[in-house]
Amino acid sequence: MKASDEPVTDAQEHSPDDHPAVSSKRVSFSSLNSRLTPRPKRLSGTISKPFKSPMVQKRQAGTEKSESIHQIKEKLSEVESRIQQLRQEGFHESDYNQLINRLHTYNEMKDIAQMVIGRVAERDGFTTKHMYQKYELDLED
Repeated sequence: MKASDEPVTDAQEHSPDDHPAVSSKRVSFSSLNSRLTPRPKRLSGTISKPFKSPMVQKRQAGTEKSESIHQIKEKLSEVESRIQQLRQEGFHESDYNQLINRLHTYNEMKDIAQMVIGRVAERDGFTTKHMYQKYELDLED
């Protein structure tokens, strides 16, 4: 019998030397792993920048917030002192509400007047600007 005709034992079955596709060269797992794991390519020049920690940005954002809070508190203090000054001069919140209502009424009447001027200008074939000049109205008002 030839060597290939002999019965295969367990020891021979698992021997890498008998298999033609397996080399007898021993390979370590670390070198095998390094061959299988792709390594990131290094880009020249991109690592020359200093590392920017996100913690520094958080600290800076915190100081910006505290400055903003301080500015808001200062503005609030100014507004409160202005309110006290107006009260001492005789103004009250009810006067303010009445003034707002009058301003709303004025703006509604002004809008209606502008619509009428626009329609008259369209009917007569003129521009609205011409109508303002004709009736000596201020374009900015």
